[in-house]
Amino acid sequence: MNFPLITVVVSGYQQEGCIRDAVQSAFDQTYEPLEIILSDDCSTDRTFEIMKEMAANYRGPHKVVLNRQKFNSFMSHYNTLLSMANGEYFATFDGDDISLPNRVSRLYEVIKENPRVVHVYSNAYTMSEQGEDIGLMNREDATQKVSQNMAGWEFFPKSLGCVQMYHRASCLQFGTFHVPRIFDQCAVFRGNLVGEVFYLNEPLIRYRVHSKSQSGPVEEFDYEKRIALLARRYHDYFLCWRQQKRDLELALSSGWIEKKRYDAINKKLIARQCLALAQTLALQARLGASKYHIFTPLTASCKALYAFILGLLFGFRIDLGRLIRMIEYRKKKRNCSCSGTTK
Repeated sequence: MNFPLITVVVSGYQQEGCIRDAVQSAFDQTYEPLEIILSDDCSTDRTFEIMKEMAANYRGPHKVVLNRQKFNSFMSHYNTLLSMANGEYFATFDGDDISLPNRVSRLYEVIKENPRVVHVYSNAYTMSEQGEDIGLMNREDATQKVSQNMAGWEFFPKSLGCVQMYHRASCLQFGTFHVPRIFDQCAVFRGNLVGEVFYLNEPLIRYRVHSKSQSGPVEEFDYEKRIALLARRYHDYFLCWRQQKRDLELALSSGWIEKKRYDAINKKLIARQCLALAQTLALQARLGASKYHIFTPLTASCKALYAFILGLLFGFRIDLGRLIRMIEYRKKKRNCSCSGTTK
């Protein structure tokens, strides 16, 4: 039986401490035929040198291609890799994660057994920055198709790019991505528009959790840094859902989805854009007050209330608890600094 060529992309940026394990995990994949692209996003450390050294010493069955970006741009880097790839299917291996040897094989088995599936993603083990095991990423989700209810939450699954593999041509018919970071959510959305998406509840990678990752925790930063990072994330979500709305319009005009489904999904997308924008504004207002040492809880509270009302109108809930905890944290910090200077 002839198996299709699959392209695996190991992308790295400033990851000289862990890129070697990521590259080796790509070399160790049991699936054939496999094209491996080792690509560096203009790092200033030894990330690319390590990639180059490992490619030169590789003697395995897979084809290895080297690439280095001339300037650092997460979005441009990803679009470049999509255009470079020759495989029918496309899988990403992040430079700080480690894939199990059977990862590509298992994902392809799912596609082979489900002809309408164009996008598949798996569960993952999580590990600390030092490589210590933490647990499973998803503890309750079962193996399932996640695209049967296109107007519900199932149409918007939370899937990190590092666990995905998808049909490249099906994704590229929408054009290049125009989001700065969370394009992985756009990729799975596109899969839902033209085919089916499948979640495999098997951990096939070891995902590194740390503050520098796109989805890493923000609790360890000081107040202003946490607010700024959260505001950026919500703004990224806004851009992501705007990209999804453009893809949805193309799917409707191309006849890939029915008008009834379009209307239901479009309503959800508009709601999410409103919520993301409101959350961004609330956090930016709080950040501005902090920068200029003006404590205005009323401003932040009003913004949060506005976002909450929007959420009720469109059937979503907003994480007000996080905003309230940040306001209380700022109060406590301010009170401590005042008491410390009082004699």
